[in-house]
Amino acid sequence: MGWSFVWVSSSTSDFNYDYRVSFTPGELREAVFNFGTAAPEMSDREGVSVFYRDEVGTIFHTSAYGHGESTS
Repeated sequence: MGWSFVWVSSSTSDFNYDYRVSFTPGELREAVFNFGTAAPEMSDREGVSVFYRDEVGTIFHTSAYGHGESTS
């Protein structure tokens, strides 16, 4: 596709737990997914986060969860 940005994986970090798309067994009973719109029902759920830093250093973040519901 000609993209020139760096892709990064969260596979070896706590990122998925921090952004509420992975859950410990204890969290499954009370956890919320997609900012409280759904119960997670499993230990790992779908989600994607995108970060952008502009030329002055401001960082922007957006995420999509579930079936594409997005938040900013």
